[in-house]
Amino acid sequence: MSSPLDEASLPGSGSELRITSSHGKTACRLLCGGEDLLPAGAGDLGSFLVASGASDEGIELDGLLGGVSLEFLVRRAEQGNADDLGAVERFGRSLGAAVSYCATLLDPAAIVFEDDLAAAEGLYREEVLGAIEDDSYWQREGLPYVIEWCPPRPKGRLCFVN
Repeated sequence: MSSPLDEASLPGSGSELRITSSHGKTACRLLCGGEDLLPAGAGDLGSFLVASGASDEGIELDGLLGGVSLEFLVRRAEQGNADDLGAVERFGRSLGAAVSYCATLLDPAAIVFEDDLAAAEGLYREEVLGAIEDDSYWQREGLPYVIEWCPPRPKGRLCFVN
């Protein structure tokens, strides 16, 4: 993380952990006072190793999608494909675990799921939030950050906190 920063923009105090997925790669950025605090490559969530229930050796988070875009799986799941819904939900649980790990280390004030990750909210919100809560260091006191969902939107529209 870069420094020095003024105290008002330190992590946990106005910072945002922004979670994105683009071209099959899931990543995060820690924004504080308009500055990205993570060095290049440090926010690679797609290589987060998911071991539980995936395989004996584990599988990377982005590997859970099987080389198919999340957007494609979401469309098929919304059309009633149970296998694709299951894949989206498994990805959501694993995404929540990865985000919980990052949030514990980086201590953001807010976690923001953007674009395709937020667009899938209706299918895996419970899995994502459940994993964040279950895996959180803060589990006993309640989560110390706000969680936002910012799906793709026309220019000029704002994200709303849920």
